[in-house]
Amino acid sequence: MSRPRATVDSGDELLRRNPLPPQPNAHLYKDLLIFEERLKQNVRRLKRKKRKYRLQLGCLLTIIMYLLLLIFLETNTKPWSFLYKYAVVACSLTFYWQYKSRKYTQTTKYIPQVNHSLRIFNMRLDVNSTHREGKLNFFTDRVPPVISDGFQAFKALYFQRKRSMSLASKSETQPRKPKSS
Repeated sequence: MSRPRATVDSGDELLRRNPLPPQPNAHLYKDLLIFEERLKQNVRRLKRKKRKYRLQLGCLLTIIMYLLLLIFLETNTKPWSFLYKYAVVACSLTFYWQYKSRKYTQTTKYIPQVNHSLRIFNMRLDVNSTHREGKLNFFTDRVPPVISDGFQAFKALYFQRKRSMSLASKSETQPRKPKSS
């Protein structure tokens, strides 16, 4: 005797049975907000790293240019002139190695990789001049407006509460001036 095979429902059959998705609640919006904040933190961290790596590469290029200048401007041959040539080669190889290293390329490829992963969920992380740290956007034609509008309203309310709490804590921590008589 053979066992009866378990039937697996396809996504279409599940949608026919439950045509309406569950209504979004505050937990969904809170999770989305935490997710967006984590993405923003990573963008900020990687931008700092990218700035640091670019500064290092700029310094290394300056050293290479200085050593090349010493090589080309030197008119007489001195016993240590081969050290300049050796230093140029070593610095050039170091520059190339750092430029092609995973640390540097990770900082430049993060946003496209995140957007590729978020495309499945009909979302996108926008980083442009108006949103430097990033903003989580929904594809409006695929995501119900209830979810995207609810998320924007929840986000505005959350940051308003956060601002008012920080203002209240600042006013409590400031010492009061004694009355002068």
